[in-house]
Amino acid sequence: MLWNGQPTGQWWTYRAYAQMTGNLVAATGSGPIGVAASIDRNAGRAVALLGNQTGQTGTTTVAIRGVPSWLVTSGRARVTVARIANQSPLTGPAVVSSTDVAVTGGPLNVAVPMTSGSDAYTVTLGTPLDGGTTGGPLIVDANSPDFSYGANWGVTTGVPDMFNGTANWSHVAGATATFRFTGTQVALHAVRDADQQIMALSLDGGAETLVDNYAAARNASGVAWTSPVLAAGSHTLRIRLTGTKNAASSGWNVAIDSADVTP
Repeated sequence: MLWNGQPTGQWWTYRAYAQMTGNLVAATGSGPIGVAASIDRNAGRAVALLGNQTGQTGTTTVAIRGVPSWLVTSGRARVTVARIANQSPLTGPAVVSSTDVAVTGGPLNVAVPMTSGSDAYTVTLGTPLDGGTTGGPLIVDANSPDFSYGANWGVTTGVPDMFNGTANWSHVAGATATFRFTGTQVALHAVRDADQQIMALSLDGGAETLVDNYAAARNASGVAWTSPVLAAGSHTLRIRLTGTKNAASSGWNVAIDSADVTP
């Protein structure tokens, strides 16, 4: 399960299963989808691990019944969906979405967009499984629903040196993107290269910080900026293309890779 000494998607899948502590609970898959589930009050979470053997893609809905009261705050439960890509090597699971969902007493329906039929997915209520090392940050792909993009943004897939192989990019001055997260700190990963421009970042409507993404040598998935430590809770990071660049830059691009969120 290691590739040149590095974890693979299979390694992360077994790791997710090992983190399903507490008690196993009844779980029923539909068609080719297999499900294992557990609940652990001491860990503050319930987890479902999904996979399939027939290559099914598209959106699968997970119906969660009997959500315990200790997972509910003010009528809502935190639901985190993460994708474990079938890749070798794999840096870690990618958070597809992490949102607070209303608990009404009926089934809690969670949509899981399966982009590849050979990947595994986790659906977690409460404290998320970590996206890297134990206690480490959640890794959120820039192509997840927690990122939203205005006009003049594009998506490129199959980029081997970027997280999950995707890049969300623009070269148009004034183009904006927004990342909504819950935590105490965020680190934004973006391409640094010889053809990148300067982006402006602001947190929760505050003053902008200019970040120059120019670099003489390409670094596709490094940390371009890290926020200060924030009050625990929900926050919004806004990304704006300034239309200005380093004098040495040959282009006007900005490409967002992912974000690390400290829970």
